[in-house]
Amino acid sequence: MHTHHMTKQSPDSLNYSRQRHIKFDRCSITIKQAFSVPNRKEIVAMSCVKQTARKNMDMKLPANSWLPRLHERVPHIPVELKVPSL
Repeated sequence: MHTHHMTKQSPDSLNYSRQRHIKFDRCSITIKQAFSVPNRKEIVAMSCVKQTARKNMDMKLPANSWLPRLHERVPHIPVELKVPSL
């Protein structure tokens, strides 16, 4: 289990991926957009997942199934990310 220190994201930490789009199934989110507003990364991630789920109704993945996969591609989004009610 990875533990992340609660630190503020500095712009420098996003330099290497500021222009990169991460594809999650059929949805792409921009790292810069996800972290441009505080507490917005969860909303962006969930919005992406919800859109994907609507397009693929046979894909009924629990949160603990897609979060690790999302974390692999988007390390900036913590895997302990809280899931808002759908």
